[in-house]
Amino acid sequence: MSLTFQGINQLGFVVNDAIEIARRQQILFNCDSPVIIDAEVKADFWGQAITPYKIKIVFLTLGELQLEFIQVLAGTPTVYTDFLDQCGEGLHHVGINVPNLQKALDGVVDEGIEVLWSGAIYSVPFAYLDTQQLFGTIIELIELSPPNPLGT
Repeated sequence: MSLTFQGINQLGFVVNDAIEIARRQQILFNCDSPVIIDAEVKADFWGQAITPYKIKIVFLTLGELQLEFIQVLAGTPTVYTDFLDQCGEGLHHVGINVPNLQKALDGVVDEGIEVLWSGAIYSVPFAYLDTQQLFGTIIELIELSPPNPLGT
């Protein structure tokens, strides 16, 4: 299987205070102001109801790379609270833009890779893949058209 993708554009971190971490990174990298969104996810990518959760996401853009800082505001369990419990704050996933999420998921599932979590935030569909054994981290597939970082 080969996965058609539009670029690796995101490093996603799970943190306890997304605004404070982003503020420090903004100073360190001398980049533009962050984009801050609060989101509630109630369904997976296929529209099936899940236990709702609320998150704060703070995006910083460094050239072509987007840093994403995720803070859980309410709702458990989630892949984010599980990560914090097991690993503490840190790199959670690498985001890859794909032109068609369902087609990409069909391909990876055919290869035996499981979907851990999926949903849509502000109409942007995403899915986390169980790739920790293969790559040491989760791969997130993000359907963006055109493939620009969210918030730019």
